[in-house]
Amino acid sequence: MTELITTYIEQQLRDQGDEIAVRPDDDLVLIGYDSVSYVRLLAYIKSTFGLSVPDADVTVENFGSVVAISQYLDGRGAKVGTSS
Repeated sequence: MTELITTYIEQQLRDQGDEIAVRPDDDLVLIGYDSVSYVRLLAYIKSTFGLSVPDADVTVENFGSVVAISQYLDGRGAKVGTSS
């Protein structure tokens, strides 16, 4: 899951003109991730993992890094390829 999320985020940043290798513990905001990027990430999570993320769950603790996102998704029981 971590690899999928990392690859997706790196592609988003490339699309914005930033060639950045994202490490799992990087602070996403500090490397250029913005609110539009997060909206797209949430859509990606829904389509890839079949999981809708409540607004209240979109916090720094849950979405501040790839590791945090992966842990959040694991905790919600997300599995690759379970989109509906």
